[in-house]
Amino acid sequence: MGHRIRAWLTRPGLHFVVIGVALFAFDRARQPAPVLTPPTGRVAELRAEFIRQTGVPPQPAEEALLAAQALDEELLYREALARGLDQGPAVRHRLAEKVRFFDENDQRDQDTLYREALALGLDQEDAFVRRSLIERMRLIVQREIPAGPIDDATLQAYLERHADEYRQPPRVRLSHVFLSRDRHADKLAPAAASVLAALQSPTPPAFGTLGDPFPIGPAGGLMTQRDLEKFFGTGFASRVMHLDPGVWSGPLPSAHGVHIVRVEAREPGRLPALAAVRNQVEHAYRREQGEVAVAAFIRELRTKYGVEVAREQSGSTTVGSLATAPVETPPNEGGSSGRTAVDWISQRIFPFALRRPLVLGPSRSAGTRISTLASTGGAG
Repeated sequence: MGHRIRAWLTRPGLHFVVIGVALFAFDRARQPAPVLTPPTGRVAELRAEFIRQTGVPPQPAEEALLAAQALDEELLYREALARGLDQGPAVRHRLAEKVRFFDENDQRDQDTLYREALALGLDQEDAFVRRSLIERMRLIVQREIPAGPIDDATLQAYLERHADEYRQPPRVRLSHVFLSRDRHADKLAPAAASVLAALQSPTPPAFGTLGDPFPIGPAGGLMTQRDLEKFFGTGFASRVMHLDPGVWSGPLPSAHGVHIVRVEAREPGRLPALAAVRNQVEHAYRREQGEVAVAAFIRELRTKYGVEVAREQSGSTTVGSLATAPVETPPNEGGSSGRTAVDWISQRIFPFALRRPLVLGPSRSAGTRISTLASTGGAG
């Protein structure tokens, strides 16, 4: 038995296999880990959207969050492709119609047109397809959350954690005497001074008998500052919210004239009872739980696709695209040279898996670097 083992171990073929495996492993181990970047086109879109909404360019920390969002979307998109979600009827119809757009008389069936769209790479550049697949992945994850009733204690805790979002603003109830600018013209100031003096006298007249008509009348119910702005203007509302109650003050100008004002009651801002906002709170809580589930799922995808989040001493965040080496297009396959190995293998061997070089996402925490593990050929 020992003689046979020694004879087997001395075979040259086995030596060649062992040496080949060792050289291959060494070559793979010495290659640096690829650096990942977010999809630049999507980051540019998010940056432009940020500027449209805020009017200013994003700060470095905000830019990093935009890049992280783009990378998170990329992970969800890749997982959708891996699950074959791009085989759905809506996607197939859209891609088939994109091919038919080039020739409206094309009578080929939808499946044929769809396969041609994939061959042309039309799915890779279609923003609608990308967004719909990302959203479908989000919905799939969120549907896995139990849909049973949520107890009041959980919702009350959520309400208190987000008190600023639900807190009702302060309100005031006021009485006022209005003097029209159009009616009094250059005598407006003396008329207002006369009304204020009469109301502050020891025996004031009934304020409802003074002044000019106003759309909401001389007195109203409790109103927030925003309510006051609708009727009287921003400057008037801001000043009224700081008046002492029970005292006639003014004249306060508005868009229509001037007002002599008395705050009758003031109600401070308060957190409403859960019963009054339960539906809104429950909806927001379920939405938050959905986002938590999606974030956890993305962390799982990083593990699945071999992404490691490593702390970097410099304190900066570096993200980048997978640096797969270009290879020549295999014979008789058409297309141009310089495509990546991931491109060719995924399109020919795994047609419903990854169709582009894999772009993966970072942690949202600052001071991290993204590198790939052995599954992408970069780590030993």
